Amino acid sequence: MNEKFTGIVLFIRPHREKDSLVKIFTREFGTKMFFVRGLQSPNHPLKKHLIPLTEHRYWGTINQQGLSFLKEGQTHNLFRSIQSDPFKQAHAAYLSQLVDASIDDNSEDQQLFDIFEAALCSLNEREDARPIQLLLQLKLLRRFGLRLNMNSCVVCGSSQKIEDFSMTHLGVLCHNHLDTDPNRMRLSYKQIKILQLFNEIKLNQLGHVSISDQSYKRIDELIFMIYHEQVGIKLKGESYLNQLYKVADQLKVSKIEGT
Repeated sequence: MNEKFTGIVLFIRPHREKDSLVKIFTREFGTKMFFVRGLQSPNHPLKKHLIPLTEHRYWGTINQQGLSFLKEGQTHNLFRSIQSDPFKQAHAAYLSQLVDASIDDNSEDQQLFDIFEAALCSLNEREDARPIQLLLQLKLLRRFGLRLNMNSCVVCGSSQKIEDFSMTHLGVLCHNHLDTDPNRMRLSYKQIKILQLFNEIKLNQLGHVSISDQSYKRIDELIFMIYHEQVGIKLKGESYLNQLYKVADQLKVSKIEGT
């Protein structure tokens, strides 16, 4: 059945000699896999409408089972800043993988689509992509059945003197109960406050934030650990992000030593 719909391209996979499989998160039908004949040809009419991490309006055949098919496309948002910035692109790619993992194929989820679309718009406009990633990572944990207890001690329920996070209990610990988890994360007071804030606010409430590189690294370690150990997923985009920032850190050191 031919339908009109809006979609964000998640990824393209070569298929046979010149054909491709394209996964698109559609607002109307959820994530769908499309077969596009001859897409690897340089002059294919749909090529400009099938760039990963861009948003378009499409007309095509939607099948409930198996592959769907595209006929026409109209560009809606190319997210040019994301496309031209390797760091933003890496963050957006990771988040696209995380969103894809959080939803069953062929399941309509307009709320998640709108969240992802808003995240890409914010990534495109902001200078630093890391706050957007952190906020979305925390929000999407709930779709995997996890809710972090960030407001009160998981042992006694007190909201006073919160000083650390426990992976064992998936929540914060107050001063009096730090010894209940010898392997607690040993986060700083500021890092706890960042997690508490980002766990509560919505994307449209996120203003300017100033977080040190050290705090981002420590919080990243925690969030990725939760996804690895509690959710059971480790995405390819995570490794690429880590490599990208590692190279950036090495370049900073080299520049300082060279001055």
